[in-house]
Amino acid sequence: MNQQDQDMFLTHAKTPSFLFKMRATQNYLRKMKKEGEIWSISFSGGKDSLVLFHLARQCIFPFYVWHFDWGRNLMPQCYEDQLKNTLQLYNIPIAYQIYDLNTLTDPTDESYFYQSIKNHITNHKINVCCIGLRKEESCRRKFRLQHGLERSYGALNIFPLKNWTWKDIWAYICLYQIPYPKSYDERADIMGWSKLRFVTFFDESYISLGQNDQDNFFNWESKYL
Repeated sequence: MNQQDQDMFLTHAKTPSFLFKMRATQNYLRKMKKEGEIWSISFSGGKDSLVLFHLARQCIFPFYVWHFDWGRNLMPQCYEDQLKNTLQLYNIPIAYQIYDLNTLTDPTDESYFYQSIKNHITNHKINVCCIGLRKEESCRRKFRLQHGLERSYGALNIFPLKNWTWKDIWAYICLYQIPYPKSYDERADIMGWSKLRFVTFFDESYISLGQNDQDNFFNWESKYL
């Protein structure tokens, strides 16, 4: 990230609206965590999950981390290693789950994805799943996040970042100097920081979610109305 963009986000990090939103999210997480509950953080390695992970470490530690390894068909090894290294930087004492799809015939089959979520929740007796979805990302997500509580395989799903904006996310990352995938920098000048989204490579299923394949190498999602 160049210095001009970083200064812009750090300026936003000083605004009353951002500070209120950050503190409100921290208080929400602390109040939600009940004694004896087992929590899991959904971690893709993208900007939203990085912020959620950092907030969770401040407010609800310990917890499990759930990460889905799409395999080399959809995510080059260098990027997957970068995601795992980010987790290891924080020296989490609890083992996190990696679901490797390298050996599957069809790594885009969504049934494997949802089965891995079910296995994670049931095997570790997860009570609450913390997910970094935001209303701003798409109409589909806005509709989903407006409709109260949600459960997956018996676990409560919560969305602490649902009212955060893209500028809030980057302001938080800059404020706490959180390491993020450098692939964001590679497309910032093309797409703009407001529209960048870290997703899997070569996955046609993202087209139905509003995904634009910019160069047939790395997929970036343009926000749609």
